[in-house]
Amino acid sequence: MARKWQLTWQTGRDRHGRWKKIYRGVCYYFEGGNGKTDKAGYQNALRQWQDLKTRLDSEAAVAKPYRADYQAAISEWEAVLAWAREQGDTAIETAAAMKRDDLCRRLEKPAPPPLGVGDRPTRRDQLNQSPLLRRVSPELQPGSPQVTENDAEEFCDVLGIPDDLVPVEHVQDLLARILTAKTWNLRVDEQKKKKAGTVPLDQSIKQHVDDYVKLRGSSGISPGAVANIARQLAYFRDHLGGERSVEDISAKAIDEWHTHLMKEINTGRFSGPSAKNIQQTVRAWVRWLWERKAIQDLPRNIGTPLHRIRIELKPVKVTEMTDVRKVYDAAAPSMKLYILLAINCGMTQVDISDLRPDQIDWKKATLTRKRGKTKHVGTVPTVVYPLWPETLKLLQDNRSKDPNRLLLAPGGGPLKYEVRRGDKTVKHDYVGLMFRRLMKRLDLDSPFKSLKKTSASLLRDHKDYIGLEGLFLDHAPRSTSDKHYAAPPLKLFAKAVEWLRQQYRLSGVDLADA
Repeated sequence: MARKWQLTWQTGRDRHGRWKKIYRGVCYYFEGGNGKTDKAGYQNALRQWQDLKTRLDSEAAVAKPYRADYQAAISEWEAVLAWAREQGDTAIETAAAMKRDDLCRRLEKPAPPPLGVGDRPTRRDQLNQSPLLRRVSPELQPGSPQVTENDAEEFCDVLGIPDDLVPVEHVQDLLARILTAKTWNLRVDEQKKKKAGTVPLDQSIKQHVDDYVKLRGSSGISPGAVANIARQLAYFRDHLGGERSVEDISAKAIDEWHTHLMKEINTGRFSGPSAKNIQQTVRAWVRWLWERKAIQDLPRNIGTPLHRIRIELKPVKVTEMTDVRKVYDAAAPSMKLYILLAINCGMTQVDISDLRPDQIDWKKATLTRKRGKTKHVGTVPTVVYPLWPETLKLLQDNRSKDPNRLLLAPGGGPLKYEVRRGDKTVKHDYVGLMFRRLMKRLDLDSPFKSLKKTSASLLRDHKDYIGLEGLFLDHAPRSTSDKHYAAPPLKLFAKAVEWLRQQYRLSGVDLADA
């Protein structure tokens, strides 16, 4: 498949030229290195452009129209939310949370629309300028005061309602709405006074969430995992209030959070597995607060079984044998290799991208590795996979000269990577992308990782090889004997892997010597 260039080459007088990118009507230029065929020069120019784009996008986000209006409205709804929680008014709490979340989603758009009627709980400037409002008793009584048509028009202007839709006799209801809004002015001001200067920044929930995310980011986990942790903790932070003290995280707060999470599952915002992941992340963060003595007492219900989120297990999705053959027949040589590594060695996109030259024994035709996702777990075995002849040949044909990565993308970079740029995570998955395109062209629907599940399911369904699927997937052993007393049955495993080759019967594969 032809390489997709993100930058455009512009030939110069010296024939070296430069790379060009047009973004939002502006041209940006980058050094061309030793010419268009200089892969390292292109990658360097591409990194410069990606860094520049991140900065330009950040500047554009700050300069968004109506940004200040949105931030003010979000702040007011958070004050309403805090008041409702203090009063135990769940109806107002739910409505305020929905308003705040809606405003946050709209602000994330490139060009958010202006705020409309009802987007803010208060309309302070307009309400204070209303002459009729100043002569209305705080406790509105039916039949008082006398309202004229001019008064009705004024109320309509204040509330942003077409005056032809509101007859004079309904102005009494409008007065009640205006007084309600004025009441919210007082409540919001009260909450802001409570919040201002009461909790030092280094004791706030928001600051401790930020510190924890930075700590996890420096621990060696992937940028995607860091982004997930940040997003999951943001739900808890926004629910409880980022400006509140971490000392407010009590057993009652944990109970209320669990109730809120279950409501979100029922409304469809979160799936069961997603909510469970959020719950686990929040629990780990709260324990971290206690370990570093940011909170004096660990809530006793932090791990209670009463907060267990039950998940209905879904059937394992495998790729049908006929579909594997169909995809293999239609695939390019490089994609054939990726498919073979999945069904021969149980590899995912990350495993293929991280495959090192020293893991291959070209004479013995074996691949020795520990699964990338669990390589840090001591009990996970190092598995020796016999390579099928066709797998070995395609590895030899596609091997790179890179000392650290056996296989590279057409552009010379890793097949799969994640990079954290500011608050965003940039992901690239060449194998997954090409596989999805191939499946779409064949009118099939199955993810790449289902290929290894197909081989594992075949092993589990065989009377002699049942139990070897865990070794094939390179999972940590579960039984005491497997952990401490018995070595992996590598000879039997080698026979099982060769048996898998016979089951697939891929085109162009000679099974005469099998």
